[in-house]
Amino acid sequence: MDKESISRKASLAGIGVNIVLCTVKLVSGFVTNSIAILSDGFNNLTDIGNAILIFIGYRIARKPADREHPYGHGRVEYMLSQGIALMIIIVGLSLLKSSVQRFIDPAPVAFNKLAVIILVISMLAKAALALYYRKLHKESGLIPLKAQITDSLSDAASTAIIIVGYVLTPLTTPYLDALLGLVLSIIIIINGLGIFMEMTSVLLGQPGNENTYEEVEKILTDYSEIKGIHDLRIHSYGPDIVFGSADIDLDASLTLQQAHDILDAMETEVARKTGIKLTLHADPSDDDQQFSQLRENLTTALKKHDDAVGFHDFHFNRKLNKYFVDIVVPYDHQTNKEEISRVVREALDVSTDEIEIRFDRN
Repeated sequence: MDKESISRKASLAGIGVNIVLCTVKLVSGFVTNSIAILSDGFNNLTDIGNAILIFIGYRIARKPADREHPYGHGRVEYMLSQGIALMIIIVGLSLLKSSVQRFIDPAPVAFNKLAVIILVISMLAKAALALYYRKLHKESGLIPLKAQITDSLSDAASTAIIIVGYVLTPLTTPYLDALLGLVLSIIIIINGLGIFMEMTSVLLGQPGNENTYEEVEKILTDYSEIKGIHDLRIHSYGPDIVFGSADIDLDASLTLQQAHDILDAMETEVARKTGIKLTLHADPSDDDQQFSQLRENLTTALKKHDDAVGFHDFHFNRKLNKYFVDIVVPYDHQTNKEEISRVVREALDVSTDEIEIRFDRN
């Protein structure tokens, strides 16, 4: 089944289930005067909008690349999930406000057996909808469905809390209804914030899946011509639009045509096996005795100064008549760039003008 059909099925299921639940909960809430049941009903009302957004968002995300968006529109799915998260947060804040008001001005809650039955059916329906969304998510990988799974499970748990409170409130105190509404609102807000922050992190730029990195590295290192690989970067513009880049160490004696053919073969194989559009850059690796000694001197000096710091892409540019080296520092490692630069220059016995030192986080 194609993704458009799956998104349509998910939307129709969400709209149908939530229209029914929203209607019966709002009626039950007004009849019983329960702020918790009313809030749960309004929560289902926003879920209807979310279900509609899933289908609309998918259609936008699958639009082909254009002049204004050369990498396509795939990230719309992440933005859509943020929109769903904001709706969840708004519902939670509204419920929080109503619950606080009920604490200030408590009102009796009328017990109704039919309302209990409706709530139990609602809880089971939401749990079933979450399972259905999970099944569709496994088939399609659609990002907004992940947010809907969390939302539906949250709704089911919230309704369970409401059932307990609704049954116990007439036997205890009207404040219990307000208290449960307060707890429910906090749960809803936390879930919404979690989804929003996760999608924000994706949009800001996250590294690719570790398994994907390993798969790409295995493909590249299977080529006997390469001497090393570094600076592999993988970034997505949506679930199905993934780009990458890497530097490949090749023998400096290779001709330009030979190096091009090797990298072209690598890029083609990675695209065929993973779908990633990879751009590779060749770094010449010189193994003459003098250069090997310089590399060894640099390795020893850096290890003595700070064994967490490494280097790659060490070469001599004949056109610019200077050395180049990338110093690699772990992301969470604090270091003094000026001090390391001094160590590098002393190890290679060069002046500031004779070498360009670049720092890279890895």
